[in-house]
Amino acid sequence: MFGIDRKTHNAWVKLLHETGSVIPEQVFLSRQRKINKEALRKAVEKKPDAYLSELTSLFQCSIPAVFYALKKMGIALKKKTFAYAEKSEEKRAKFVKDVAQIPKEKRVYMDDVAWINA
Repeated sequence: MFGIDRKTHNAWVKLLHETGSVIPEQVFLSRQRKINKEALRKAVEKKPDAYLSELTSLFQCSIPAVFYALKKMGIALKKKTFAYAEKSEEKRAKFVKDVAQIPKEKRVYMDDVAWINA
């Protein structure tokens, strides 16, 4: 009948009588994860500037595992900042004003390496 096996037909009829539908319920089993999300959240709250490698040592797992767990939790990676934390707009404006008073041909520019090697 319709090119299906009798056992399949009988299983569908049984399923229809038991559940009211011939479509089987899909059961999604998730495997046990190494990383406890709540423990990871607490670890990040305790030390927000921790590197992924530091977090992997806490949970005995790989760096990608921690990365994807943080990503799923919506915790962004820390970004490098290239601005000085102690910057002051007033001091910067004064510096620019002072430099503007020096003629361009008499200005000398040095980087940190020049001070280290001096």
